[in-house]
Amino acid sequence: MDSGSKRREAAAAVKAQAAEAESRDRRIKIIGSVVVALVVVGIIAAGVIGARSGQPSVDPNNALPQSVLSKTYGWPLTPIDSAKSTLTIYEDPQCPYCGQFEAAYGETVAKLSSDGTVNVVYQMAAFLDDNLPQSKKASRRAINALGCAIDQGAGLAYHRLIYASQPQQEGAGWTDEQLLKLGSLSKLEGDALAKFESCAKAGTYLGWSDNATQVFRDNQIPGTPYIELDGKQVPDSALASVTAFVDYVTQNKK
Repeated sequence: MDSGSKRREAAAAVKAQAAEAESRDRRIKIIGSVVVALVVVGIIAAGVIGARSGQPSVDPNNALPQSVLSKTYGWPLTPIDSAKSTLTIYEDPQCPYCGQFEAAYGETVAKLSSDGTVNVVYQMAAFLDDNLPQSKKASRRAINALGCAIDQGAGLAYHRLIYASQPQQEGAGWTDEQLLKLGSLSKLEGDALAKFESCAKAGTYLGWSDNATQVFRDNQIPGTPYIELDGKQVPDSALASVTAFVDYVTQNKK
């Protein structure tokens, strides 16, 4: 073998090793045309760990939206039934993979809650604000506005619109005006819309965002979206399709 062939073979080996390492670091599922990143270990986890130090503890005096749980700061779609299993979904509003998860599974998750199959709890977090300072705390502001929408009975609609309206460029965030506009797009009107806007402008639930984010850090969640059924991470294989997801939940619930 000549020296040129040896160099090409060595380069190919290095390239293959790099590709294998990248595959280990990024676990990605392709669902139709939607790419859902379950854990971006090398990037997101490092950001979470780095941001955890020096963070304050939760403040139990912070105001909470109606129905939000006072111990975990999670938002249940329906009142918790202790006899049922709980599907917990950790999300950051600015996370593009959370947007893709919502597009692929949002309606299914809502149905699993509404038909009584399982409890569904969204654990919101604003950890990406530390990594995306140019967004001017967009995740924190979006969670605040979501809380205001929850109070007016439009939480699920607003949640869907947050992800549907994510800026194409991660870190661009939303302006306050854009977050307020999502209120009317959530079908809020009249007195309910006025109350939503007043609540959002006042930053009523910024403290909820802070508490929920601290729980995210304390639980050492490696990235978003992160999905658990009764505290156990839902495996990658269960996210191969909507059918696989529903089958996993129904076969592993209480």
